[in-house]
Amino acid sequence: MENINIKASCKASGTVSGILYVVCAFFYWVLPEKTIGFFNYLFHGMDLNLFKKQGIGFGDFFIGLIILEVGVVLATYLFVILYNKFNED
Repeated sequence: MENINIKASCKASGTVSGILYVVCAFFYWVLPEKTIGFFNYLFHGMDLNLFKKQGIGFGDFFIGLIILEVGVVLATYLFVILYNKFNED
């Protein structure tokens, strides 16, 4: 099997996670109660209202985006390295 390209994989996963982050922030801005209700299902019914913040400032949005992007790119980088290592014949 062919190896996975690290650079392309990191770019793709970073782009997808960034888009999802922006979409999520938009829905929280427009429909905060519905968005929290939706994510309650994803977190096994945990009440996320306890973590609710009154509005998201640009600084919070930007810092969250940077943290997410760094984490996703690092996780993707590690995944690709391990995949390519395990894929050796």
